[in-house]
Formats: sequence, structure tokens, C-alpha cells
Amino acid sequence: MEHQLFKDLKKNKDQIDRVSFRTLAHDYAMKYVALQRDEFKRLGIVADWPHPYLTLDKKYELGILESFAALVEKGYIYRGLKPVNWCSRCETALAEAEVEYADHVSDSVFVKFDIKVDDKSRKLGFPDGRIHF
Repeated sequence: MEHQLFKDLKKNKDQIDRVSFRTLAHDYAMKYVALQRDEFKRLGIVADWPHPYLTLDKKYELGILESFAALVEKGYIYRGLKPVNWCSRCETALAEAEVEYADHVSDSVFVKFDIKVDDKSRKLGFPDGRIHF
């Protein structure tokens, strides 16, 4: 999200102070929380809308820190080789969803086969009893 916000602001981390950026990032995230909430409501999804699950909630952050501290105390935390995607331009860690990969062409195999269906499946629009993939 931070990476996208830097792109939208057309700035890098050296062109904005941290407190201002964190305020903008919070507002940016909450804008999308509101958009998603409204879209889900429009779809008829029922939820506890006044109390959304938000990872930026202070209670959530406290729970994460307490859990992490317990893992450290038990010796489960160690330095390993798991990659952290990093934007060298804006010097922030990237979420997996923010990583864009170049197009890649590879060989694929397509297989066509018939599946036997019952009367219920025929009602779904397969009158000959066959589904073609």
C-alpha cells in the first residue's frame, strides 16, 4: 500500500516527512476500507460493519506484538533466508500483492475430456450429459 501511495503522490520517502506520510497512508487505507464496505453492503453481505477487522487497529497491533514476544521467549524466532520484497526506489517493504512480475511465456498442456453428469447437472444446461472443458 505504501508503494502505491508514493506512486499516487509522485514523491519518494525523502520528499515527505514520516508523520505526514503515515497520516496520508492511514487516510488512504481507510478510503479503501469504506469503498469495500459499501461494495460488500451492496452485494447484500451481512457483517458487523461498525466494528471492522482492521490490521491498523491499535488492539490488533498490540496482539501481534504480544504474540511475537511470546514466540521470541520460546526461541521460535530466528534469522533465516525468507525473502522480503523491497522497493529500492522508495525504500519500503512490499506486500506480495504489490509485486509486479514481468510477463512470462511457457509451454502449457490443454486436455479435453468428458465428465459424466447426473439429472441435476443436466438442469444446469448440459442436456447431452457432457461438460466440455
